[in-house]
Amino acid sequence: MSVNIRRQTTKPPPSKKHVRDWTGLRVRTLRDMRNGRHTLPAGTLATVVRAGFGKGLEIESEKCSTCGVQMTMTCVTDRDVEIVTPVTDRPVKD
Repeated sequence: MSVNIRRQTTKPPPSKKHVRDWTGLRVRTLRDMRNGRHTLPAGTLATVVRAGFGKGLEIESEKCSTCGVQMTMTCVTDRDVEIVTPVTDRPVKD
């Protein structure tokens, strides 16, 4: 009995060559996303934490200003997000 493993095809971000170049980019979700417990609404700002070949993107949302909840979604396709701006390095505190 053979096992069928379906892999996601993630394209590199515009003007880049590698899928791993998604890591660190700031994105906005284009549709509602659900995991087993929570829903991330469309228009949520997030950061791409990991971009694996065949696994899709792993994104981490901003913390909610009211309750402080921060969600992580995995297996997100590149068609479900749009790039807002790249994440800049945080300044070092003296």
